[in-house]
Amino acid sequence: MNRGDVLFVGHDAARTGAPLLLLSFIRWLTRHSNLRVALLLRHGGELVPEFASVCTTEVLPTWQPGVGHWMDRWRRRKRLEELSSGSSLIYANTITNGQLIRALAINGRPIVTHVHELANTIQAHGPENLADVLAHTHRYVACAGAVRDSLVAYGVAPPQIEVIHEFVDVPAVTPEDLAAARVSVRARLGLSPATPLVGGSGTTDSRKAPDLFVQVAEAFMARWPEQDAHFLWVGGAPPGSPGHNALMREVTERGLSGRVHFIGAVNTPLEYFKALDVFALVSREDPFPLVCLEAAAYGVPTVCFSGAGGMPEFVEPDAGRAVPYLDTTAMADQIGLWLTNADVRNRAGAAAASQMRAHHTVESAAPRLLQVIEQELRRA
Repeated sequence: MNRGDVLFVGHDAARTGAPLLLLSFIRWLTRHSNLRVALLLRHGGELVPEFASVCTTEVLPTWQPGVGHWMDRWRRRKRLEELSSGSSLIYANTITNGQLIRALAINGRPIVTHVHELANTIQAHGPENLADVLAHTHRYVACAGAVRDSLVAYGVAPPQIEVIHEFVDVPAVTPEDLAAARVSVRARLGLSPATPLVGGSGTTDSRKAPDLFVQVAEAFMARWPEQDAHFLWVGGAPPGSPGHNALMREVTERGLSGRVHFIGAVNTPLEYFKALDVFALVSREDPFPLVCLEAAAYGVPTVCFSGAGGMPEFVEPDAGRAVPYLDTTAMADQIGLWLTNADVRNRAGAAAASQMRAHHTVESAAPRLLQVIEQELRRA
């Protein structure tokens, strides 16, 4: 074992916030440190080849009850012991891997847990998972102050927690790039280049709340009937799927057909974010969504709900606006204010872009994560 060996542990390699952030960090780490890193994933996903291109990557085999399953479990346990003994530090990129953390803690290696989750998600993984994490974690990284507060409520001592906000790797763009995206995205939707466009994004589940996105659109059109704004949701259930059909039925029943668009997952979501005027974060719970940072990079201000997570820490005081929790009318009013006052909207968007570029890039945030790792390695 070498004191520079770090084992990262993730829940999967889906193209979602926490795995994408980890991929950006490992890429940066391999260029800016002498640490030797490896990655263990509980499940696979489409990012596995990208992880494998920058570090040794292993997806833990699953075992199924049945003939020989005790031998499978034994092999799995032995492999975790080998990974633990060959590492100086274990860095868990989620609070949901409690069982793995317990198994990897067998050799007494220090464990850092990077928490990207809030209470409802934590509770959904059960009390045993949380107990394992709390019992074996030496240091926590919280992706937002709201996440830190949640950990404190579970009994974690504040000195154990380092708040390091999420970050993204977004390439720089020119005004010409933004102008071209505005035209092309609207053309795909059958809209004129001047049509105001309000964005939302994410999976189409209750936590991300696409149903509230529809309600915000309805409230906006009732209160601002003279505005021919359209509402675009990127991600989630694909067109034609049961989930997508259910959302479109709601759109139709509320009289919003042709004004609210759910396009499902796309290969180039950033192209759509470049085209937005406003981003509406309607999540019921969301620790610090990367999509708001991606939109901010292009000068798009975000309106979000207070009490839903950490995004008010980014938008306040001047890079967006937080409205009362689940108040869809208040969110609609803020959107209307921005769409009818370009100067106010542009100032908020410029502040969001400046803040994102200064504090939420890989280059600005990754050194702080490296500092946490180095501190724990010195204490090992």
